[in-house]
Amino acid sequence: MGTLNILKDSKQTIKKLDILAKEKEIVGIKIFPGNDKHYPNDSRLEAIFRMCAENEIPLVIHTGWNSGDSNAAKYNDPKYIIDIVERYRGLKVVISHYFWPEVEYCYRITKDFDNIYFDTSALEDYEVGEVTGRDNIINILERTISDNSKRVLFGSDYGICSIEDHIELINQLDISFEDRERVFYKNAIEVFNLGL
Repeated sequence: MGTLNILKDSKQTIKKLDILAKEKEIVGIKIFPGNDKHYPNDSRLEAIFRMCAENEIPLVIHTGWNSGDSNAAKYNDPKYIIDIVERYRGLKVVISHYFWPEVEYCYRITKDFDNIYFDTSALEDYEVGEVTGRDNIINILERTISDNSKRVLFGSDYGICSIEDHIELINQLDISFEDRERVFYKNAIEVFNLGL
């Protein structure tokens, strides 16, 4: 995936990302509101929204607390993501970290948007589990998959979190074998247009 920080990067960076998307060198764009002090629906990202929609690549958005910084979540509240997907119906958006610890809130306000997806990255991290509640995480994932099994993608936040622990999280869910396959890899193939 490509990325940018709209507080520092120039229009030239956006042009370069567009070229990389058109050449299939990147399969998505990830932004980090909260780490970067801006909202996901900031008007300076309009060119990114259009580029992602035109190139049929998802926009992945960091959400939830940052480790040791609960205030970061004010920048990446899913209500701002809803604003984006209502204006760009063809844009696929992946919510990373399910807006932890407010996973129930995130589920409730986003569940009716078919172009919003969720990745499981960091959900099996010790701090995330302690603050959010592991049972809450399992419940929300099972409910989301029950609603539409195409909306959850496996992720671990590798380098920070354990891949094995995240695999075990998915294996503990009360879901079918087919849904487990969707979460582990089939959904990513579809959402990121990998054509495998």
